Amino acid sequence: MHIFLQRVCLLYGTGSIAGALVVLVMWFLGVFAEQFSFLAFNLNVDAFFPPVVFGGLGGLLYFLRTSMKSSMQAVVYSIPISIAYLSYGFGWLDVVMFKQMDISYFLRPESLVIFAIFALVWGGFTKYVNVAAH
Repeated sequence: MHIFLQRVCLLYGTGSIAGALVVLVMWFLGVFAEQFSFLAFNLNVDAFFPPVVFGGLGGLLYFLRTSMKSSMQAVVYSIPISIAYLSYGFGWLDVVMFKQMDISYFLRPESLVIFAIFALVWGGFTKYVNVAAH
């Protein structure tokens, strides 16, 4: 039981830290890279909440045993976290309950950049920590 709780804390903490790193990367790109100016936002505590919470919950996906390579696993696991993050900004309850958002929202160039950032930053960090922890 002790090892199980230790693993839960490690996975949730890793995902949460990776979520915070995603916010910092998006803020940095939005401020300092002209072509990513659509990512610009005020860096405050509210900006960290969704990625940290969803990142932590996404870190628990590493409990699932798969036959995928760890890098592919990290990319696949980053997809639901990206969708949750994008849906949260759109109105999480409206999306889940009333299905007011269509697939074209996720296929916009801005959304695809956010998917890529989550896959590279969140997926890469969680993969590295989980491989190093074993």
